[in-house]
Amino acid sequence: MASNNLQSDTFLAFVSDKETLDIVKSLALSRYGLQIEAYQANVKTAIAHIQSHNSPRILLMDLSGSDFPLTDMQSVADACEPGVKVIAIGEANDVGLFRSLVSMGVKDYIAKPLNVRLLVQSLENLMGHGAANKNEGKFAQAGKLVSFLGTRGGVGSSTLAANFAWGLSHGNFKRVCMVDLDFHTGIMNQILNIEAPSSFADLLKSHDSMDENILMQSVIKVGEYLSTLGSPVPLDEEFVYPTQALESCLPTLLHHFHYTVLDFPKYDHRTHYSIIAKSDVIVLTLEFSLLFIREVVSLLRILKSTQDVQIILLANNVGAYKKGELERKMFEESIGQEVDLVIPFDPNKPLQSINEGVPAAAEKGAFSDGVYNLVSLVTGKQTQNLPQGSSFLGNLFGGKQSA
Repeated sequence: MASNNLQSDTFLAFVSDKETLDIVKSLALSRYGLQIEAYQANVKTAIAHIQSHNSPRILLMDLSGSDFPLTDMQSVADACEPGVKVIAIGEANDVGLFRSLVSMGVKDYIAKPLNVRLLVQSLENLMGHGAANKNEGKFAQAGKLVSFLGTRGGVGSSTLAANFAWGLSHGNFKRVCMVDLDFHTGIMNQILNIEAPSSFADLLKSHDSMDENILMQSVIKVGEYLSTLGSPVPLDEEFVYPTQALESCLPTLLHHFHYTVLDFPKYDHRTHYSIIAKSDVIVLTLEFSLLFIREVVSLLRILKSTQDVQIILLANNVGAYKKGELERKMFEESIGQEVDLVIPFDPNKPLQSINEGVPAAAEKGAFSDGVYNLVSLVTGKQTQNLPQGSSFLGNLFGGKQSA
């Protein structure tokens, strides 16, 4: 089983020249609990490395020779996990550049020539800040929270949530945590072919507020970029929904992952509304039938009261019923809003995939295309289903890995 440590105790440095590289390698950082990993490399190679490894605790980024340092640093921020602390160095002794970098969340900017004293001073200031004083900006932003709600049971919201999480981690190289909040009848374990212990449910029952280290020990890493949280609870076991404990988990998950995906049970959304209201994106799964109109209208009325949330209406299993299914235009007129995405009915793919223990999104087809279209809607970037075993570094360097 892969390690659960999603952010390594590493001081990672990318510098432009050997002199600076030697200075970085001469640092003694064991007193900070850090290991040095340093490379003489440009920004493009640095980004490729960050995307294919666990993010460091501290990143030193050399912007020397960059024509567009703010654009390059923005690209680095997009590649990093939330919460990485960054020190930038460069040739320009520019107050404006310093202020712009700090506004992005960069902790310090040091103009060359670099020396050990300046770097150690910057590190000591940074380590002394602690977790409570984070600069605003791209590097300090939390990850995004994506919630999946089914307007009725059996609409396939859980299947979509698990496949979405898999596709998001596989196609975008972002760290994703899939959280199954249906403790009695959740199917995430079967879809992702994992065995989840009962530790997460036991943890929630015994804690109103969650310690970060204890919570992260319950996270199961099932792929290079995908992790899960979920615990099966026997159907005959009473389970009082631990809303307060779940809410206390969110800051930790959003700090460690680019995306946290929540799959809610089909019963009583009112129980979970305080958590749903914290979402950045809500995926509302429906079918084109009269049964769904009232529920969709009611949920939209409630959900639209949440500020700054993206609501995606997804029609699933379209074409499953030859009679009784409404035309898309008629359904949209009835609910007063357009549907964002349609996924056609496939009588075999999702169930067959569960039996085989392979996410349906991993195989080419209409369902997979729909999942990746959903990923693109959420991320705002075009995402495609990559072949199994493909790597970002392989694509970037034509099959050769480089650091």
